[in-house]
Amino acid sequence: NTGGTFLTNQEVRNCVYNGSFNELLHSLNQLGDWRQILGKSKPDSRQKDIELILRFVSLSDPDWKYRKPMKDFMSRYMSSHKHTDDALLSDIRERFEGTCRTVISNLGERPFHLKRGINSAAMDAVMVTIAKNADNLKKDLRQAYKNLKNDEDFQESIRNNTTLDRTLKSRMNRAAHHLCR
Repeated sequence: NTGGTFLTNQEVRNCVYNGSFNELLHSLNQLGDWRQILGKSKPDSRQKDIELILRFVSLSDPDWKYRKPMKDFMSRYMSSHKHTDDALLSDIRERFEGTCRTVISNLGERPFHLKRGINSAAMDAVMVTIAKNADNLKKDLRQAYKNLKNDEDFQESIRNNTTLDRTLKSRMNRAAHHLCR
């Protein structure tokens, strides 16, 4: 099949790891606050938006430690959560919805569109930091985020080698430094 379209990693995951967790990802993709963060009212036909949700969920899970490459980390996470219990699904939903609500109310729409399109490295650093530190965030999160975006080390960590373990750790540390009390 030389004329076909290759599937994206998330499209493959969608087929291979179909189950309650995958259904949750699709449901979360309809969330109004999430659509505002992305700046797109309709879901992406190639599931890039769902992959970003999976990226957030897997990186914000306190029981999982990131190991590169990112695509394999997310695939392992999705595989292990293919059929998960309702309590965990509910926890994931609450974490995602609460984080999206905080982002929209404090940072506004499309906060991770730094140059062209969404910067997934900036998104994961900020959203994971917010999710893991919901009770310890600075009062003026908007200004704290502006300061973070001006941090040279953070800028480097969202531009180059973004999925290396040390780069991911660096941007998470910079985000926590700026966004948390």
